[in-house]
Order: sequence, then structure tokens, then C-alpha cells
Amino acid sequence: MNLSKLIRHDLRCGLLRPRCLLVPLFAALPCWLCHKIAATAGFSCGWGGYMMYCFMGIEPINILDTVEKSQLPILWLVLISGCLYLNLDYLLNDLSLTGQQIIVRSGDRRKWFISKCVWNLLSCGVYFLIVGATAAVFTLLTGGDLSLTCDPAALNILTQGTAGAVPLSPAAVLALSVLLPYLTVSALSLLQMTLCLVLKPILCFLLSEIILLVSVYWTSPLILGNGAMGIRSGLLISKGVDPWIAAGECVIIILLCAVFGTWEFKRSSIIGAKE
Repeated sequence: MNLSKLIRHDLRCGLLRPRCLLVPLFAALPCWLCHKIAATAGFSCGWGGYMMYCFMGIEPINILDTVEKSQLPILWLVLISGCLYLNLDYLLNDLSLTGQQIIVRSGDRRKWFISKCVWNLLSCGVYFLIVGATAAVFTLLTGGDLSLTCDPAALNILTQGTAGAVPLSPAAVLALSVLLPYLTVSALSLLQMTLCLVLKPILCFLLSEIILLVSVYWTSPLILGNGAMGIRSGLLISKGVDPWIAAGECVIIILLCAVFGTWEFKRSSIIGAKE
């Protein structure tokens, strides 16, 4: 069995699963809050504004602050973690069902794991397509426009004055609301899947959550999570996270996970593999 057939198998069995129906719920909450903020301020939010708000994140929380002074970005955490949760178990589930037979037929474990990496990246892409579609529905229902624009005054309100009235090009809106969050989530998802080869899935998911929580408290392009927070980006604020560094780190992690995972899976025992 060649690589293309393995990929088709993974896309057919793992790409559109019933649990994808949860994704609009994850995206609807921040979109609804964005609409409430826009309605209160008297402006109409477009698709770019909704997407920007979904992946806006928050300014770094001072670890010494009390609970009253600090508040975790729950909606952002849910939206990012949702993709990680949906992708968590497919590799081990497939391995425990038909995966071992497919590996024998393909004669190459490396192809099997590479196929899972391709599936993972495409699954994250589908997740973002559904989030974007949910934002588009809110845009149409609230009279906004389906464009990659975000009015500077609206952006200033959505960020609570943190970013100021910064004019953003459509390319910058796309980078902050889609490309960088997608790369960040993909890197975390592949890291999680690779760790599942040596750790229990629940531990891998908890490690991913710890990384996200660390990113809430510290701003650094080297900490995964910062790239998916528009409010931390150098495109919005001075001394912010360089988007190129954040994107480059994600690509490097994706490649390292593919290489290490292929090597680890080739040498590991798959007999009786379970979650």
C-alpha cells in the first residue's frame, strides 16, 4: 500500500467525524461576545473582526496578581484546546483497529506515521474552516461584511485599548486570525500526537494544556501559544512577538515531530496498542 492510499484512508476515516459538530459551539461563544461588544459600541463587526477576536488572547498575566486582578482567557483556551481534544485519540484508535493490518500490507511503518502527520495537519485545517464558517454566519446575521478587514477604531475597542487604533492590511488580519493560529495549533497537535507514542493520551493532552497556560503568563515566541494570540503580536504592538519567528518555530516543531515520530514509531512495539 503506497503513501497516497494511506492518506486517503486517514482522510476518509479520521477527517470528518461526528465530534466535528462540537466545533461551531467552540467558535460561537467568542463570536457572540464579539457581537455584544460591537453592538454596545455601536459598530458592525466584519468577518475579519470576528476572527481577530476569536484568536485575540490576552496580555500577559502577572503571576503575582491575585485571582481578582487576573482572569484566564477561557474562551481562547477552549477554542485552541478544542482542536487538540478532537485530534487526540485518532492515531491510537486507528492502530488498535485496522492500523496493524494496514502497516503489514504497506510494509513500511514510516509511511503509516507520515500519513498520520498529513491527516493531523489537514484535520487542523478543517477545524479552522469550521471556525471561519461559524464566524461568517455571525457576520451575515449581524450585517457585517465578509472581508479581511478590521476597522482600527473597532480593533481598539475589541482589544480594550491595548493595540490602539492600528490600521491593519488584509494580509495582517489573515496572518493574525488564521495563519499564525493554525500553525500554532498544528504544531501543538502534532507534538501531542507524537508524545502519544511514548505517553498516555491524557498526559499528552495535559502537557499541551500546560504549554498553553504557560503562554498565558509569559510572552515569548519560543512558547507555543503566543503565536495564536493576536494581542501579543508585533503587528499590533511594539515589542510584540515577531510573527516570522513564531511561524518559524511552529514549522520547526512540526518537522521535528514528523522526524522523531517516524523514528520512534519504527522502533516501538505496536502489539496490543491501546489508548
